[in-house]
Amino acid sequence: MDLTTAITSRHSTRAFTDEPVGRETITEIVALARRAPSWVDSQPWRVYAAIGAARERIARRHAESSTSGARGRSDIATMHRDQWASAQQRNMAGMSESLLALLGPDLERVTGEARASLFGAPALLYLTIPRAVPQWSLYDLGAFAQTLMLAARDRGLDTIPAYELVRYPAEAREEMGIPDDEILVVGVALGHRADALINSLVTDRAPVEQVLTIRD
Repeated sequence: MDLTTAITSRHSTRAFTDEPVGRETITEIVALARRAPSWVDSQPWRVYAAIGAARERIARRHAESSTSGARGRSDIATMHRDQWASAQQRNMAGMSESLLALLGPDLERVTGEARASLFGAPALLYLTIPRAVPQWSLYDLGAFAQTLMLAARDRGLDTIPAYELVRYPAEAREEMGIPDDEILVVGVALGHRADALINSLVTDRAPVEQVLTIRD
């Protein structure tokens, strides 16, 4: 798959099949992601991949926490959508409107089930950085995550980087042995895209003129 196709065909997948993703494939994807840039080559990232029985144990705990309405306790603080900048609020509202148009009265049920089940993904990748690094390392991890997702797409796999996977960090920390001196930043669900209505959502992007300024 060429790079342009990988970029344009990648979009967040919210329902996966139960077809497993092998250790070798995960290893190849992470190996490629290591080529991402980082501040003075610090390479601050670590990846913890839950598959098989480990994935099932995490998923069971997550379903219990999610359906009980337990409050999220992610390592990185969240912000209510009303506090975001106005342009980003408009973008988020646009996605919500698209989901409503797609799913109609089933919106809350379908999206709730997707989150509670961790999207049914057969592989859950937890990305961390050390606590003893500057905030710049969040950029480094973002570059690593995007490279990882494009490498996955190149292999015909799909992903969603999601807060939901790190909403209850104890699930991953205890199961995967993530030490306290690492920040659990984001989770990436990985697998094969299911033939589900929710996966037909492909959001628009702001016009390039709103993103790019060129002067000479």
